[in-house]
Amino acid sequence: MKLIKLVSIISIFCIFVSTMFSNSEVVGATSNDSPVKFTILEQTETYTKVKVEDFKNGTVEYVESFYENGEYVYNILTREDKVLHTLEKNGEEILVDGKVLETSTEYGPKNVLQKDIVSLGGYTTQAITWKYTGVLYSSNTAKYATASYLATMIGLIMGLPVWAAAVQTTVSHFVLLDLKTVYWKRLFYRDANATYSTCKTADITHVYTWSNYTGYVSDSGLIVDSVDQCSSGY
Repeated sequence: MKLIKLVSIISIFCIFVSTMFSNSEVVGATSNDSPVKFTILEQTETYTKVKVEDFKNGTVEYVESFYENGEYVYNILTREDKVLHTLEKNGEEILVDGKVLETSTEYGPKNVLQKDIVSLGGYTTQAITWKYTGVLYSSNTAKYATASYLATMIGLIMGLPVWAAAVQTTVSHFVLLDLKTVYWKRLFYRDANATYSTCKTADITHVYTWSNYTGYVSDSGLIVDSVDQCSSGY
């Protein structure tokens, strides 16, 4: 009886301790199945702080994001909250510490797989039928080979926050393979029933492993532009 009682007490204590240390939201995989783990520490409508643990390289950094005018601005921080780098977008350009990140860009036509194209009448969102209009091929090389830097760069490329599942998958893939250059393809769409007063546009960004745009990793999903260029009548 004493042994059973002792085991019960130990079990209750373990449950209590595990509960104490589970307040932060883990949004990435553990070190057992992924080289990188993302944990949200703080989050509001316009601010998020994420802990980024790189198990492969043994580093821990933090990323804080500010959501401003429909775009994310990122600071990469040390454990002591010292800002290492700031990444943000200026139009289609990515700025790293205020300087433009070199980008290799080429518009189509390259070979675009039919499965990549959302054809007219084949895809609708919120009663909108999207027509494929073009493709952009591009690549960016990370200036600093850390998981947090890759996460912010890839997030800006894909138009997603660093804690998004697609970004996490992509970061883990590149960290695992020790790759610094991200190859990506953006497909553009337009409202097939556009009128003088409305002509919504959207895009999907696909990320690849290799320079010939093979080795698909993930994609952003369809992202509808927040601004309708025709809504003002111009």
